Amino acid sequence: MKGEETKNRIIDCAADLFWARGFRAVSMADIAKAAGINKATPYQYFDSKEKLAEAVVFSQRQWTIDIVFDKAFGQTADPKQRLDLIYTYVHDTNCMIKKQSHKARGCPFINVAMELAHTNDDIRQAVDESFQAFGAYYRDIVRAIRGPGLSQEDENQAVNALLRIIDCAADLFWARGFRAVSMADIAKAAGINKATPYQYFDSKEKLAEAVVFSQRQWTIDIVFDKAFGQTADPKQRLDLIYTYVHDTNCMIKKQSHKARGCPFINVAMELAHTNDDIRQAVDESFQAFGAYYRDIVRAIRGPGLSQEDENQAVNALLRNMDGAMVASKIKQNTDVILEALPTAQIIARG
Repeated sequence: MKGEETKNRIIDCAADLFWARGFRAVSMADIAKAAGINKATPYQYFDSKEKLAEAVVFSQRQWTIDIVFDKAFGQTADPKQRLDLIYTYVHDTNCMIKKQSHKARGCPFINVAMELAHTNDDIRQAVDESFQAFGAYYRDIVRAIRGPGLSQEDENQAVNALLRIIDCAADLFWARGFRAVSMADIAKAAGINKATPYQYFDSKEKLAEAVVFSQRQWTIDIVFDKAFGQTADPKQRLDLIYTYVHDTNCMIKKQSHKARGCPFINVAMELAHTNDDIRQAVDESFQAFGAYYRDIVRAIRGPGLSQEDENQAVNALLRNMDGAMVASKIKQNTDVILEALPTAQIIARG
């Protein structure tokens, strides 16, 4: 195998392993084994795992640009359609990855950033440069939508406004419910003109789709991928999932003085029975979370587990967490989430 081919294979295998397990859970020996090379070979190209991680971030940046942003921009010149296609291609790519690995893996940049960016300046810079690169595409969309004469300051504000619209919509939908929130409410919370959200989203329903996708990625990043990155022990992974959900809801309750329950159940109860796109987005979110529970059940029960028993266990685990989230909202008590953990442990054991 030629030197450049070997180097690229090391980067590709490292990217796959870091994304699947988390940076700290993967050794250089693991990467060498996955690449089918000698344990010492990765060090011929990278002085450390951190240096390899930098190369992975750059590689993933290029990959994302190629299969999402450049692809979307190559399909149409319409800025609103380009924005729609970006979300579509990110969704389709994650579906493909999930089909191959049986797990939705979230965002590779956020995954790496959460583990390393606060302790490694080079990694932080690489991650920041990745988001700046993606921001350039959003910038072009904003320029096309807003038209000529847009100042640099206004342009930066517009790019940030798009992200704020999604974040504020997520917060308001979660806090009040979809029907109780207007596009004007979202604009006010985001500190923008009432008409601005419609420059990016044709309707509140289209914005809700973007919110569901954003919340799915956020949940995967801060709960499931974080739990799987901490340990390979399936029982501990289950414990950590409940711990991270509890801790996140405690933080939200402390900030807003209210336990808000599950954003997916909240949206599903209001819209999923009347909006096919929302229903599909919510269903795909639970399928993504179910993939993690499936790995836990398989690891705990071992070989010989029937597909029917596996599916029943996964569905029971999803319902158990859903019930805990609903109960925590009704009772305004986030500790209810942890109280549901023993039941989840029983379900996983069978």
